[in-house]
Parts: sequence; C-alpha cells; structure tokens
Amino acid sequence: MVCQIPKKVRRAAANIMTNKSKNASVETKTNVKTVSINEKPNKESIKDIKKKLDDQIKTFQNKSKLIADRDKFLESQTEILNYIKDQAVDYDPSMDSRRMTLILRDNQKYRSESVVQISNNEIIKDMMLIIMTKITAKITEIEKEILS
Repeated sequence: MVCQIPKKVRRAAANIMTNKSKNASVETKTNVKTVSINEKPNKESIKDIKKKLDDQIKTFQNKSKLIADRDKFLESQTEILNYIKDQAVDYDPSMDSRRMTLILRDNQKYRSESVVQISNNEIIKDMMLIIMTKITAKITEIEKEILS
C-alpha cells in the first residue's frame, strides 16, 4: 500500500529540510517560558520576596501580641463586670461581710509596701466604672489595629 503525500506538504518539508526557505518554521502555541540552563535566578527578586516575607512575619507577630493583649483586657473586663454586678443598686455594705480593698503598689522596688489602700466600696465601685470605660476604649483601639 502506497501513501501519497500532497504536493504542498512535500514542498514545505523539502524547504525545511534544505533550509532554503527562511519563512518556514514550526509554530507551537504554548505558554511555556524558555529559560537557558546557564541563566541564574534574579537575586533582586529573591531579596524582595524575602523582605516581603519578613515584613509579613513581623506583622503577624505584632497582631498575635495585640490579640494576647486584647484577651487580657477582656479577662479584666469580665472580672470588673462581675464585681459591679455584685455591687448592684440594692447593695447594702453593712450586710456584706467581705471588704474590698484597692491596693496600689510600686512594683519597681523589691518587697514593695503598699503605697495607697482604699477600702470604701463606693469609691472602689466608682473607680471600677472609670477603669471599665478605659478598658473598653483600649479594647476597641486594639481591635481596630488588629483589623487594619
């Protein structure tokens, strides 16, 4: 069985084989980038990538610290809310056997003695409300920074 090849195909093949035609070429449609074996990777792009990754790591560490700080503030906020609930409107200090004392100390000194002690429950309650508003503001500030 003999297979006949069309004349145009034979001419194109002959042109490619003899390299007589400069326009004869084989077209391929691929999205592959050709890189020579001796070509080295671009060192600047590697440095840029490393810098971006380092920046992202620093950002992640900063946000992790902020999240931990936020959790501490939320814990304190819960404790203060529980104290304020115990000191409700119908609270009678004469019926309460426990006395709350607010103690302020200087933690920079070794074996620091208390600097200020407050034992009045009404004053402590008012101070807790003030501290509560400050904690709420700080939590809001931290959450905004985390989301940015």
